[in-house]
Amino acid sequence: MSYGIRIVCLASSWKHAGRCIAGKQVLASGFGGWVRPVSARSGAEISDEERQCTDGSMAGPLDVLDIPLERPVPELHQTENHLIDPRAQWVKAATLPPAELGTLVDHPDQLWPNGSSTGHGLNDRVSARAAAELHWSLALIEPEEPFVLVQDDGKSQSVRAGFVYNGMPYNFSITDPALLRAFRGKPRGRYPLAECWLCVSLGERFEDGYCYKLAAAVLGKPGPAEL
Repeated sequence: MSYGIRIVCLASSWKHAGRCIAGKQVLASGFGGWVRPVSARSGAEISDEERQCTDGSMAGPLDVLDIPLERPVPELHQTENHLIDPRAQWVKAATLPPAELGTLVDHPDQLWPNGSSTGHGLNDRVSARAAAELHWSLALIEPEEPFVLVQDDGKSQSVRAGFVYNGMPYNFSITDPALLRAFRGKPRGRYPLAECWLCVSLGERFEDGYCYKLAAAVLGKPGPAEL
């Protein structure tokens, strides 16, 4: 049986050929838990057609959305997943004022288990075995010392987000489309970001046996680059 949930969208990040939409439920009493609408496709991504609202706009960060859903579909640590009703269109009900973002901030002790890093990252992955013990995959945090790191080995360029949270340094792959557009093609270097909020996500399991931590959205004041 279909049901609807109203969320404030806090991320619309790249995922496979579409987007990963995530936000917090809007309740009469305030804001509730995280919700990640997913499709029935193997990658679970949301297509542009699916995220197009009745007013013709594309669902994106700070949009307050009414989303028709079919059922909860938790997948390992991604307990926030709900399968969309592909026959029904999303409705954009309002826009959250950026000044209210501070009321949605989460305060986990750490961003999932630390100690495992990729070649370009820092504390940016979790083994699938460790992830199987987790019950959450999304958080909105206020990072310290945030920056964008542009690296280029001559063959390919990577754009990553570095920051400190609760005294621990991190360096995550960026999946925020606006941030990637702003920094791709820039010279190698470290670009400080101004005060911002960061939506972070622990992604799905990859064939290499790891789940990767992602910088899914930068919200608020994104920094010196105009996004």
